[in-house]
Amino acid sequence: MMGELARIGKAGALLRQGQYAELLDQLSSRLLPAGNPFFYWDRFLIVALEPAQARPPAHIDHIPVAASAEEIEALGRARPERAELYRRRLDQGQRCFVIHEDGRVVARSWVVGDRPVHDTNSGLRFVAPVRPALWCHDIFVEPSHRGRGLFGALIWSTLSREAHRRPRLYGEIHFLNQASIRAHLNLGYRVIRTVTVVSLLGWKAYGIEDEQGHTTVQGHHAWQVRHL
Repeated sequence: MMGELARIGKAGALLRQGQYAELLDQLSSRLLPAGNPFFYWDRFLIVALEPAQARPPAHIDHIPVAASAEEIEALGRARPERAELYRRRLDQGQRCFVIHEDGRVVARSWVVGDRPVHDTNSGLRFVAPVRPALWCHDIFVEPSHRGRGLFGALIWSTLSREAHRRPRLYGEIHFLNQASIRAHLNLGYRVIRTVTVVSLLGWKAYGIEDEQGHTTVQGHHAWQVRHL
C-alpha cells in the first residue's frame, strides 16, 4: 500500500512540475513491462562522438583489453538471462572490452563494428550520417568504481584502437539516464537524435528529432525488439 501511495505521489509531482514525458514513461512502464508487444511509450537519445571533438580523460589509470572467452562465459553465468545474448553478440562479430582490477572485471563495454545501418535497442534502424561508424553499447562500470575515469578509459581506448580510420562513435541512451548522458557529454559526445517510440500491437512509430529540431517519422511492425 505504501509503495502504491509513493508511486501516486511521484506521478502527481511530475504532473505538477510539467514533466509530462517522465510521467508518460512511468505510467506506460506500470501498465505493462517496457518492450512488451502490446503497448509502450519510450524515448531515447542517440549520441555521437567525432574524433576531433573528443575530450581525453584527465588521466587514464586503466587500459581496457579484449575480454577472453572465459570472461564472456563468466559474464553469462553472472547474468544467466543474458548468456544467450552474449553468445549471439560474439557470433555477430561484436567485441567486448573490459577493465580489470584486483583480478576481476570492474568495467566493460561492447562495440559493434562499422556498418551502414545499426539496429538499436529501441528498434530504430539508425543510418550513420558519417562513417566509419562504431556502435558502443552495454557500457557498465561497477558502482564502487564509478567516478574514477573508467568510463572515459573505455571510450577513449575505442577511439585509439582505430585512430588510423578516425571512427565516429555512436550510442543510444534512455532519456532518463542522466548520469550516462552527463558522462557522454563530458567526453565530447553530442545528442544528434531524440527518438520517441510508440508501440501498439507490434506496430512501432518512431518520431525522430534531429539537431535542428526537424522531426521525421519512421515505422515498422515487429512484435518484439531484439536486443543488440
